Amino acid sequence: MIIYKSAKDIEHLRKSGEILAKVHGEIAKHIKVGENVLNLDKLAEKFIKNCGAKSSFLNYKGYPATLCVSVNQEVVHTIPKNYLLQEGDILTIDCGVCWSGYHTDSAYTYSVGKISEDKQKLLSVTYEALRKGIEAIEVGNKIGDIGKVIYQIAKNANLTVIKEFSGHGIGKFIHENPDVFNYHTPKTDTIRNGLVIAVEPIFTTGNGKAWKEDDGWTVITEDRQATAHFEQTILVEKGKVEVLTPFTYIEQYFVLFQ
Repeated sequence: MIIYKSAKDIEHLRKSGEILAKVHGEIAKHIKVGENVLNLDKLAEKFIKNCGAKSSFLNYKGYPATLCVSVNQEVVHTIPKNYLLQEGDILTIDCGVCWSGYHTDSAYTYSVGKISEDKQKLLSVTYEALRKGIEAIEVGNKIGDIGKVIYQIAKNANLTVIKEFSGHGIGKFIHENPDVFNYHTPKTDTIRNGLVIAVEPIFTTGNGKAWKEDDGWTVITEDRQATAHFEQTILVEKGKVEVLTPFTYIEQYFVLFQ
């Protein structure tokens, strides 16, 4: 069952989203060759605490960190480790914030220094898929319309959707109904006011198969091909669509399209 949000819920979710957007902005300042991934996690943990909020990820089902930091062929849920970013890497920072009992979730894939044309295309197309997926959100449309748009963008660019992972409802819980798949699913719910969802296309240059590492969390592509992941938390209210976790603060410091 989808939990539609009240005016009070939305007020708290806006604040949660604002904090999360600023967390990403702080991290964006530090994306550079030689930066230690562990430092990014510590930075996020401290910033969230200073905002009077909590990490949605830390201790969630035993997850041991504030961020998921996935580099190159790592897809999602990657535990930060002692790794120095290298020229040509791409890395996804996925973060969740809980403020006053309300969660928001957002992810952004960065380039480190100069990256290959294939990786730049992957980032650009995945970012565009997020934007177009959000444009498909309209009262009266189906939730499955979002995935239909996202999947077609991947197909047109000869990229692959990693189907094991999807967007989701969000609010008092980090994961709620509905699932927001990155491919078309028929007979989904109709979009209505009060809906809050995380939309998150995850594309790869490879075959789309992935498996979990021995740490029980980190997921990597089977063929070791690169992945990109962009995510925003979206509100539908009074017939309008609002991005609760804008990339504004990120893009003050980082330019994706160079």
